[in-house]
Amino acid sequence: MKLKGTRDLSFYQPDQIKRVRVVKRADSYYVQFCISVDRTEILPATGNTIGLDVGLKSFYTDSNGTEIENPKFYRAGEVKRVATLLKKQKGKCTFCGNYFKDGDSLEVDHIIPKSRGGKNEYKNWQLLHRHCHDPKTASDGSSGNKSTCNSGKPKPPSIPETYFWIDDMLVTTCY
Repeated sequence: MKLKGTRDLSFYQPDQIKRVRVVKRADSYYVQFCISVDRTEILPATGNTIGLDVGLKSFYTDSNGTEIENPKFYRAGEVKRVATLLKKQKGKCTFCGNYFKDGDSLEVDHIIPKSRGGKNEYKNWQLLHRHCHDPKTASDGSSGNKSTCNSGKPKPPSIPETYFWIDDMLVTTCY
């Protein structure tokens, strides 16, 4: 077995290991260790105060106007799939015909939707810009019933009655 990671397990005492989890990913099996470690980090006070707005469009926006996009992580199997589709499509989006650029949000789409009998295989996959995926899905007759699918008719999120909007921020009161 090959060990990968940033920590040497022999450094920790056996009673510090609280939980062990075996996880199957697209490329292999991994073992995760939950270790009890007392760690304190004392940071000097800067005197700066900042507000964070956690949203749906972006991961967060701070009160200075800095916007951080939602992270998109690929598993090892997905990286290979995206690379193969990029090569097959010669770096172009099949919906708009523009070349993919570094930093573009990419999505793998089924040419024939699975809800219409399309198969989950390479010859039925295409790589699209994220902003091209929604109109394509709306026009191909997909039912968009998969939880991660952005169907042509998105459903508005339901907001509990205890939440309300103040200056473009969703807030709640705590009692």
